[in-house]
Amino acid sequence: MGSNDLFEPLCRELAERSGCVVVMVEYRKAPENPYPAAVDDAWQALEAVASGTLDASLAGLPLLIGGDSSGANLAAAVTLRERALGNQRLAGQLLIYPVLRADFGRESYLAPENQALLSARQMAEFWDLYVPRIVDRLHCEAAPLNAAKLSELPPAVLITAEHDVLRDEGGSLC
Repeated sequence: MGSNDLFEPLCRELAERSGCVVVMVEYRKAPENPYPAAVDDAWQALEAVASGTLDASLAGLPLLIGGDSSGANLAAAVTLRERALGNQRLAGQLLIYPVLRADFGRESYLAPENQALLSARQMAEFWDLYVPRIVDRLHCEAAPLNAAKLSELPPAVLITAEHDVLRDEGGSLC
């Protein structure tokens, strides 16, 4: 769900107020392109920015990666891949109400007051579209909280919402 057109005004404002370059990734979406297509697209974008292929003036600058909801899932997955490959190009992460694991039994998924904006049922449907094979949901690039360890990663700014089914996933990183 969503598109770069929807988030472009926010990203422009972030760039203007922070004085930073903001790169938006147009990644393939499910169900037409299930996992790992979006993770691979996000990884290729990081490679293009870090290498200067996208814009030579960006090469060598400190890189932060971020996103909201499924975009935060991709940011976390790319950060884990970066660590697994022994790279240290990322200076930080911005994870806004991240989707980090397909665990629908968490308290925040079950709380009735958290079902208004995004319901547990909708999240289960999104997972079925994004990672249809249940066994693939165990991979840390699909569900970053499944990583064997979450240490030795760049520092993260983590934003969650009190009445959100995703609240406990973000809280697991603290």
